[in-house]
Amino acid sequence: MGLAERLTRHRFLLLLITLSLLLTSYPLEEGHRDARVLFNVVFELVLVAGLIAMRKERMWLWAGLVLILPGVTIFWSSILLSDSMMAGSALLESIEHLSMALYLALLIVFILRDLFSSTAVTSDRLCGAMSVYLMLGVAWGFFYSALELYVPGSFTLAAPLDPGRPLAEIDPLQRSGVLFYFSFVTLTTLGYGDVSPVSTTAQMLAMWEAIVGQIYLTILVARLVGLHVSSAVPGPAAPPAGD
Repeated sequence: MGLAERLTRHRFLLLLITLSLLLTSYPLEEGHRDARVLFNVVFELVLVAGLIAMRKERMWLWAGLVLILPGVTIFWSSILLSDSMMAGSALLESIEHLSMALYLALLIVFILRDLFSSTAVTSDRLCGAMSVYLMLGVAWGFFYSALELYVPGSFTLAAPLDPGRPLAEIDPLQRSGVLFYFSFVTLTTLGYGDVSPVSTTAQMLAMWEAIVGQIYLTILVARLVGLHVSSAVPGPAAPPAGD
């Protein structure tokens, strides 16, 4: 069995590993000299893992490539070209984040389609279910970041964290970290209150994230557990011959 086939066989496990690496490595990346580049390289591992998951279905694979192309192009252009040409453009950066969010949304739909169409629960599909939950948080984080860049002041920070200026104007990696954190706090309905949506669009997005997160946990995960239990329970024994 070739490497590509092995990766495809455990495609959702690979995706879960890369997502866990992305979320766990953020504090280490924050103090790195080239932190933004390092963060995007780790995130691109998630992109590649998603493409591997879709590699056997050409339509989904090409749709994924089309969605991530603008984001990857804008990011590396801002790194390789002069600051005057690319960096500092809120519109371009918001397009970059929107591109990544839409790619993750496509990948979520792809995995949900696989989970709902299957009658068997495997360990890899359980990894897919966990990956969807993590990708919901990351995707909404990108949506929040795109909104903050397009409409500065959509989110506010509590006094201890307040940098004294809109999130759109602070370091891109720090802004992404704050909004990813807010995203997962909202998804899990913790609601610490240290980051708050101010604009009506931001409030609407936060409301829908909390709703989707709860619906996902109560319906999809319950279905997977139900399928797993039903497949583990043996059927009724056949009656003895002659009875």
